[in-house]
Amino acid sequence: MSKEEKSSFETIVLSLISYVNAKVELLKLNAIGFATRLLSSLLKLLVVGSLISAVFLFLGMGFAFWLGDWFDKQYIGFFIVGGLFFLITLFVILVWKAMVKSAIMRFVVQIFENEEDE
Repeated sequence: MSKEEKSSFETIVLSLISYVNAKVELLKLNAIGFATRLLSSLLKLLVVGSLISAVFLFLGMGFAFWLGDWFDKQYIGFFIVGGLFFLITLFVILVWKAMVKSAIMRFVVQIFENEEDE
């Protein structure tokens, strides 16, 4: 192998190594970006979910006390509100696959589409 061929081969190998290193760095940055978007979305979901839970808790307690005063027995108000929450829970369980699961799938697809746009 002549010196010129050896130099050309080394240049190609160095270029290939440089290309592989750049691809690895790009994959790392893409993974970090995806993880960041996913974690921020989960944090937002946690905060909003907590706030919604607090709203339902206080509205439910207020409604239960109001019904209790209306029926002159506090426990009746809490049983009625507990029954309403039970029915809401059953409804959510029944429509979970049709509505909530598809909404979650759309959300995940949206995250992936945002990744491709960048």
